[in-house]
Amino acid sequence: MAEETKKPTARQRHAEVVKAYKHLFNLPEAKLVINDLMKRGNMMSPTMSKDPNQVFHSEGKRDLVLYILSNINVDNETLAEMIKDSRQEDRRYGL
Repeated sequence: MAEETKKPTARQRHAEVVKAYKHLFNLPEAKLVINDLMKRGNMMSPTMSKDPNQVFHSEGKRDLVLYILSNINVDNETLAEMIKDSRQEDRRYGL
């Protein structure tokens, strides 16, 4: 009889995903990508709008960036420093 292969549990799968995030975001280009994600994910600006759908959309983008940052163990202090660095870089490039 063929040996049955065990499927990974949800916890094991999540651990694999987190490991992959950490690997990818440890590459030299990661800082550039993270800065871009933070800008596009409304991490650098308020999400207020008179249109509730726009607020939901903006908050959804922000939530995705926060999910990625939490998977690579970025705490609030590090996040604040990353935002500061990103703003300085924008000024350097005249953005």
